Amino acid sequence: MSLLFVFHHTARVSAALPQSIREMVTQKYERQEELLTNIIKQQQVKVDDHLSGRKLLDEEEFAHHQRHIQGLQRKLYATKQKDPQMVKLEIEHEIELQERMLAGEFIWTPGSDELVLKNP
Repeated sequence: MSLLFVFHHTARVSAALPQSIREMVTQKYERQEELLTNIIKQQQVKVDDHLSGRKLLDEEEFAHHQRHIQGLQRKLYATKQKDPQMVKLEIEHEIELQERMLAGEFIWTPGSDELVLKNP
């Protein structure tokens, strides 16, 4: 299935959705850079406190925070480098998934992190 077909189909389907779902998903994507930046700052404060001796972490926690910061920085970089058309496609796709979820097309099993289509 081509991206063009997915985009046209998604645009047609999602145009009829309540504005609140569209706004919710769009705002999520718009806030992503700010959210990642804030989390990086919070994690960096913990690392800085450890390095200064104010609040010492055990070695495992310290290593975890450092890896987390590096991962978030990579994600932030990737977010900033995304093509606006690709972001638009991702938003439309997520809106379509929200619509399908609200329509009851997915099965969720308690204790599982996955939603599965009822009829794939």
